[in-house]
Amino acid sequence: MIRSDPAHPVSDPFEGKFGAHDYRSLRPGPGIAVFETGAFDAPVEMIGQVVIELAASATVPDFDLWAQLYDVAPDGTAWNLSTPGTALQRASYRQGGPERLLVKPAETVKLRMNRLVTANRFLPGHRLRLIITPQFYPLFSVNPQTGVQEFESDSVRVGEIRIGHSADRVSRIVLPVVPIAR
Repeated sequence: MIRSDPAHPVSDPFEGKFGAHDYRSLRPGPGIAVFETGAFDAPVEMIGQVVIELAASATVPDFDLWAQLYDVAPDGTAWNLSTPGTALQRASYRQGGPERLLVKPAETVKLRMNRLVTANRFLPGHRLRLIITPQFYPLFSVNPQTGVQEFESDSVRVGEIRIGHSADRVSRIVLPVVPIAR
């Protein structure tokens, strides 16, 4: 479960500056879900489009989910593998719009993010980390989660977002792994 509080959004420690940065400070917590592989035994190479599909439900009628991939070195350094912003989806626009489709209570919706493109070689001992959070301020506007488009500081709603990972609520990531020439 991720707690989403628009009045206290998860913030980008690099304030939207382009380039590779060490994001080890983004740790699991109320507003951040972290998924990570074990250490790779051999080099693993990814080149191309990454697709992230999340089955999500929430206690609010609208919410955002942002995902980012990292190469985590044995010393804990966590390098971002793409520009922030390529994997973001607002639940009410999950079908592309122009009409908004709010989330009903207890409804599980499928959010699909497919604009993330990356290229990386994970060395032995490195891990792949996926971070999911409902905000990443100031890169993205903060969703008040009320279902109302206008942001009014006194009308935001704190929500709980659940990411499914079961047989009936499948979330997945499709990675462009390529064979490494020997």
